[in-house]
Amino acid sequence: MFDLDQGGAGSTAVRHAVPRDLAGLVAGAWSQKRGGAHAWRIVPDTCSHLVFWRSETQVSLSVVGARRTFVDIDSSSRDLTVGVRLCVGVLPVLMRDRANLFTDRGIALSVPQVLARASVREVLAGILGWVRERAAGEVDARLRAYLAGESTLPARSRQRLFQRDVGIGACEFRRIDRLHRAIRLRQVGHAWARIASDAGYSDQPHLAREFQALVGESPTAFLGRGRNLQDAGRSSP
Repeated sequence: MFDLDQGGAGSTAVRHAVPRDLAGLVAGAWSQKRGGAHAWRIVPDTCSHLVFWRSETQVSLSVVGARRTFVDIDSSSRDLTVGVRLCVGVLPVLMRDRANLFTDRGIALSVPQVLARASVREVLAGILGWVRERAAGEVDARLRAYLAGESTLPARSRQRLFQRDVGIGACEFRRIDRLHRAIRLRQVGHAWARIASDAGYSDQPHLAREFQALVGESPTAFLGRGRNLQDAGRSSP
């Protein structure tokens, strides 16, 4: 989720509009030219992604499942990265397999040769075209209804559904969703005490513990990554 990654510095990437016919499949798309000098800390995510990148010597396209914890990505050698974030529950629709087989993993897909030197627009069109071709069926209606707060499911049925269609358990889903809410609230300037309450933590120490567990460092240290990166960009010639 590029606008949360690296303490919010992912907002320097370019966001791309999603075609209307893919609104139920694709949650967002972005691109970034040049990787930068440092490894990026990517936050956990309930959604899966399609990620294309290329360097002078390599081209890659991968499907990445839901992530239960942070991951550091060294993108310094990349000339271009293009990401497509899939809606919750879409991965099994595209891959025709259980989502938990992809959790915390990136699995390489074949890269059409035409994308090796394609423009950002062409790369994105190619990935979205792949999504259109692969989409067979819809997200499970029970999952959609549960996420919308329109139904309840017995605990055992809910766990099976989330593992199969999301790739993580329902409790893990709520933890990561709460983390995203906390980071977004901080990005708009809310105080930590209010964030803890509004995002659903029991108190501020609870927020700090969850942040450390999921992101690998304190909230202040993580958000400092974004400030440091943006300051470096402003001071560059």
